[in-house]
Amino acid sequence: MRKTDLNTIMLFITRTGMFIGKQSQDSIISFITGYEMGTKGKCNLTYSISELLSSHYKCKKMATGWPGQIREFSIKNKVNWIVGFKKTTLIYFYRTQDFSIESEFKEALKSRIESKINQIELDWVALGFEDWSNEWIGLVNLNEKKFQIIWTKKELEILLKLDNEINQIRENKNPLMTKLINLKNEYEKTRGLV
Repeated sequence: MRKTDLNTIMLFITRTGMFIGKQSQDSIISFITGYEMGTKGKCNLTYSISELLSSHYKCKKMATGWPGQIREFSIKNKVNWIVGFKKTTLIYFYRTQDFSIESEFKEALKSRIESKINQIELDWVALGFEDWSNEWIGLVNLNEKKFQIIWTKKELEILLKLDNEINQIRENKNPLMTKLINLKNEYEKTRGLV
């Protein structure tokens, strides 16, 4: 994959709405298909994702193609198709790209996650938590070593706490969002923003 493809797709993953407006499975498939066609075979993301899903996640290749494999992956991981697409694409990047060097695609990911943290507010979270947390789950993968190297040790510790809190809220084990806001403030302190 060319550097320009990598950067464009990472921006698409992290800022999907900027490219296609309201996110849906159909609009994502259309964008990726159109993008690949426009590169005249130089970008083969869908083939690569299909191979990854087939070999590592036992998602069979079907007549429905890579979108069907993402649906199967999403069902296995209890996420919606959009989250499954983002997670799968990022897993492919983690397996094939060097996250130890400075790069536009790595900075796009970190910037978007920091933006998600900055969006944590009581009023907003109460109104749009499901959409916000779906995007968080699609972007944040604390088990991936290459994801971990993007962050300082302290940032990573706070991301882990945020992730745990978000999962508890999603599972209705912790309906209060106060701890989430306190963790946001703690993260901002590590960056010298407070």
